[in-house]
Amino acid sequence: MSMAVSKITLPSATELTAGLFIGTREDAEALGASVPDDWACLSVTEYRSRYKRKEELPREPDGSLDLPFMTDRPGGWHADRHKLDLIAETICSRLLLGKRVLVHCIHAQERAPLVGAWYLAWSGEAPSLAIAYDVVMRRHPRTERRDKWLRDAVPRRRPELTALLSATRSIGTTLLARMQEPGFAEAVKRAVNPPTPSIKAGQAAAEESCK
Repeated sequence: MSMAVSKITLPSATELTAGLFIGTREDAEALGASVPDDWACLSVTEYRSRYKRKEELPREPDGSLDLPFMTDRPGGWHADRHKLDLIAETICSRLLLGKRVLVHCIHAQERAPLVGAWYLAWSGEAPSLAIAYDVVMRRHPRTERRDKWLRDAVPRRRPELTALLSATRSIGTTLLARMQEPGFAEAVKRAVNPPTPSIKAGQAAAEESCK
């Protein structure tokens, strides 16, 4: 069964690549009280899970995933590469399910753009993290780069998953075009419910086979 497509308008989010958006807490709130079935919402701030300051995200929709990636152990405040890889895998898995994905922080200036850059490099859509960050800054100009948080960390690249995602989308596009062709619905109906041969036709076939 296909998911119903919700009509959602995100007030300030940027679509970095097909189906992947980075945005603010207001963009998350625009999804409604609960995350629609055809969306995934990833909160990458520490306010709810670490600091327990839910007042910073008072209207976070039910079903949103808390996936903070900053850590202070060991060696001070920095981004955890393993957590960023996990976020990238989560994004990819939701895209493979045909969902649109919103990654958000508070103001979409630091954390969400960094995750977006990490995903572009992890997936192979950008050849390096530095180039991925450049792409994010062009598409989402209010980005504030936080290279110092990364401490030379690089993604565990998974381009094969991007190839799978591309193939899935290609199949979906082909199927959609096929479904829009005249006579498609009738052909499906005939395949699901083939006509039942009449008794006379069956008798005629039996007599023919006995000759």
